[in-house]
Amino acid sequence: MSADPHRGVSGTGADPEKAGAAGTGVPEMIPLPPRPDRSGNGTAQPERPGASRWHRLHPLSPVVRTGRALYALLILLATAISSGGGGGSRARFFGDLAVAAALVAGGVISWLVTRWRVEDGTLRIETGLIRRNSQRLPLVQIQAIDTVRPFLARMFGLAELRLRMAGHAGSSGRLAYLTEREADLLRARLLALAHGIAEHTPEPPQRVLLSVPTGRLIGSILLSPFGLGVTVFVAILVSMAVVAPAAAGLSIGGSAFSIIALLTELWRRFNGNFELTVSEARDGLRLRAGLLTTSAETIPRGRVQAVRMIEPLLWRPFGW
Repeated sequence: MSADPHRGVSGTGADPEKAGAAGTGVPEMIPLPPRPDRSGNGTAQPERPGASRWHRLHPLSPVVRTGRALYALLILLATAISSGGGGGSRARFFGDLAVAAALVAGGVISWLVTRWRVEDGTLRIETGLIRRNSQRLPLVQIQAIDTVRPFLARMFGLAELRLRMAGHAGSSGRLAYLTEREADLLRARLLALAHGIAEHTPEPPQRVLLSVPTGRLIGSILLSPFGLGVTVFVAILVSMAVVAPAAAGLSIGGSAFSIIALLTELWRRFNGNFELTVSEARDGLRLRAGLLTTSAETIPRGRVQAVRMIEPLLWRPFGW
């Protein structure tokens, strides 16, 4: 009878190396048992090839995120200090100080509980302290990626990354804030993964299609219905100041809030479209604009759903 070469390995207790030599000449490899997890929760799960480690936002993110609210509180604090000591002003001072401390503490807690990672073609953003929220944004559904740099963030060299997703949900994600270099690298990486190419592919060069001159921007704002309304309102105030200065002072004092709102809207339109530039690159269309608060938007190819052209009556003589 001829001996079965497999019997020595599986059941008779014979030496495995001899059995391998009798067969193919290579000893059979027996897999090792899975390594137990140190935490005692079973076997350790290896990290998937498409996953990266968790990242945190920049430590100065709470300062930038609460900056606007702190501006208003600083004005209130300065008013309370300059009003000079009574009991009511002192209580108001400590109340404003408590509100400022609560805002800063909330920003720090939000930063501590927020993290993000790129995993298997998906950007994961986890946040929340009491109620944990895990957001998964598929990169193939990216509608646009914006890099926003508010004025305070630019002072610290930071930028915010905003993702707008396609689909019926219309979800979006934001990472506020990262360093400018990290934001640019992450934007290029996400666009590369969305197009199905290597994630470390460098950002492709761009070709400028058009740029809006500053003079044309100012003229378009003044000749818009909103700009005409503001012009008429200012002309009425100037006329009243010339004819009846006392009545003009009362009118300005009574409509101070409206005047601030109008000036804010004018500034928003000017700052949001300052030096607007449209460029074309292999990863899509790129839009850049902004004076103090700058924004850089990248729309991947195939994501433009419609183009609308508006020609107001007062713009037509100038070919706008």
